[in-house]
Amino acid sequence: MPTHLAPFGTRRLPAAARLARVERVLPMIDAVARFQRWAYRTLYARRSYKVEHCDDTPETPAPFVLYLIGETRHPWSAAFICPCGCRETIALSLIADDRPSWRVRQHRNGTVSLLPSVWRIKGCHSHFFLPDSHIVWARATNRLRESLR
Repeated sequence: MPTHLAPFGTRRLPAAARLARVERVLPMIDAVARFQRWAYRTLYARRSYKVEHCDDTPETPAPFVLYLIGETRHPWSAAFICPCGCRETIALSLIADDRPSWRVRQHRNGTVSLLPSVWRIKGCHSHFFLPDSHIVWARATNRLRESLR
């Protein structure tokens, strides 16, 4: 059957045209993903984290819960869901001799602070602080962001 008589949609585009179409769509997909992360950060930025003490990392951690793992007065690890919306579990060592390690301060008013900042070098590359049970996003320069990709 000649190509000009082929039914609609059965003609296949040349490889270069298919690649050009994909290259036009990929930036749009990336823009949608960036918008979703921005919306998640904006809508949930003021939600405060609750502290929960446990003996082991939960299998399905809840959002906006900082799990302190180990003894109540001396936890050895902290775990929580990444606040950017990627839903990855972040596990941090609280043992002072480990490198890297973080410190947790529990305040009298029930809030918690995590020091120093958390900067994911894999996955979503989020960089944030957790003072007084709230997320504060750090701003990285473009050069640093590009070096991580």
